[in-house]
Amino acid sequence: MTYDFDMLASDLATGREIEFEFNNTKYSITCFENRTKILFDDSNQILIHEFKCLSDKNELSSILIGTTTLESIFRDKLYDTTTLYVL
Repeated sequence: MTYDFDMLASDLATGREIEFEFNNTKYSITCFENRTKILFDDSNQILIHEFKCLSDKNELSSILIGTTTLESIFRDKLYDTTTLYVL
């Protein structure tokens, strides 16, 4: 399956949860109490960014993991495609 940034944004807007691995670190994006999306380093439980559940694509595109934007990670397939889960 080709999963890109537009699909990520669409899935998050409908409340889906995303798990993936990038640079050998596991991450997840989840909706907490239907108010907030939390992107965190799943391995160490570190909060990276918190934002509204129905965030627009501009906000999503500017989120950084290290020095790489979330948009670049999904647009350029920088994540480990074998670890992608959309729940």
